[in-house]
Amino acid sequence: MFKFCWSTNKTFINGVDKTIENSFALIRGAGNYLIYCTFTGNENYTASNSSQVTYIINKTDSLVHTYLNNQRSSILIYPGDEVEINSTKLIGEGLIKLYKNNILIDSGDNFLSNLSLFTSAGDYNITTIYEETENYTGSSETWYVSVDPNVSVNIISPLNMEYAVNSIDFIISSNKTLDSCRFSIDDWQTNYSMNKVNSSYFEYTLDSLNNSDYISKFWCNDSYGNINDIMSTSFTVNYTYENPPCTDCNPRPGPGPGPGPGPSPIKKKCNESWNCGDWGLCMGGKVYRNCIDKNNCNTTILKPEIIKNCTEISNTPEILNDTLINNNDIENPKNSSNIPIDYLSKNFGKYGSFIFWDIIIILVLLILIIIVLILIVIKTKKNTLQKSKSSNKTIYYYANRNR
Repeated sequence: MFKFCWSTNKTFINGVDKTIENSFALIRGAGNYLIYCTFTGNENYTASNSSQVTYIINKTDSLVHTYLNNQRSSILIYPGDEVEINSTKLIGEGLIKLYKNNILIDSGDNFLSNLSLFTSAGDYNITTIYEETENYTGSSETWYVSVDPNVSVNIISPLNMEYAVNSIDFIISSNKTLDSCRFSIDDWQTNYSMNKVNSSYFEYTLDSLNNSDYISKFWCNDSYGNINDIMSTSFTVNYTYENPPCTDCNPRPGPGPGPGPGPSPIKKKCNESWNCGDWGLCMGGKVYRNCIDKNNCNTTILKPEIIKNCTEISNTPEILNDTLINNNDIENPKNSSNIPIDYLSKNFGKYGSFIFWDIIIILVLLILIIIVLILIVIKTKKNTLQKSKSSNKTIYYYANRNR
């Protein structure tokens, strides 16, 4: 509300009388306004109009924010990942709209939320739009969700190093559900299908590799049909046989004519010295690590464990059906909401579950209560019988006395 003229005047805005009281006029909304005043005249003065004045009221800038997994920035994910999308209006009035690749997925006055699953590779623009109104300018904010076409795969073994053994473990893992994996060490002239330990862990062992340089290439696909065929690692096999053939030995006489067999090579003693990496994530109730003998003895007498149950390793989170389960959940399953029912039934079993032991405890308590009640009843009847006998004796005594 503005006052443009003296109290005895009237205020006209864009040719319309907008006088409310004491020459105050009400202006709503941004825009251009042509304003002038009129004086109706009196006994001393003639009527007149003031000169026209133009007022310009600008619109206020609106402001919206877009969030991807609670952050205002673009993100990189993998097929099968879910993204929490949120929109909020900080300055403005009226509706805001949320779009994914120019398709409206939500609208409302404020605080929009959408949980979207991305299964196909590509770039997705996520945009919040506030459309221009009478008093506020339009605004928008856009971020991108980039879905990597390659399945997330980690090569655990072999490492990029020289091995003094000719038996090599090929191990890969993923934080996603994989359908199958295979590998090759001769540029796919030959490929090996890996053994599926669980949906995110595959392994295979090649024995009797020749001394050479190798490049191992891996191929994996997930349940959405996405493929990772770009993972590779280089390694070298430089294996020394413990009993190599004797090619330059002087032959010793044999029992008959002619040269006998040469001297037997002496077997060199080798002390194993194992170096192990950290335990990985718990997958399917198991944790894994890779161990390498620094002395390359090609024996496994002192080799440490490379597979353990998750419960044997403290503070080891487990990935089960995309749910992160901590050891605290496993040790206290009754108080945890993270562990799926099928996990409890599989890991605690028929006689290991907390439900079974609860039932046993309740049954034992009920039996004890029944026993106590039976003892009380027996004792009560015994006391009653004793009182009855005592009363009969007294009656008999007085009866004899009165005779």
